[in-house]
Amino acid sequence: MARMAMRAIGKGLTQLEVYDMKYSLPALLIFGFAGTTLAQGLPSFEEVDTNNDGQISQEEAAAIEGLDFATADADQNGSLSIEEYNAAQSE
Repeated sequence: MARMAMRAIGKGLTQLEVYDMKYSLPALLIFGFAGTTLAQGLPSFEEVDTNNDGQISQEEAAAIEGLDFATADADQNGSLSIEEYNAAQSE
């Protein structure tokens, strides 16, 4: 690593720039992958509500990996409102 730093400094980079690159790249990679996972999350309510009735049925919800329907259905009426679905997304 020291040789790489010396070569980088020899090419016009300061020690601070080399230090920043050394510690920033791993952090960006770690948080970049985490950000991708978080951004993917659950599909939008409109995408899941395939019959456009304003509710997500158990059948519609079954297609969503990672959605715990029983927990998300806070009022236990057998369907998810947009509020219940959004709450499940934020968990």
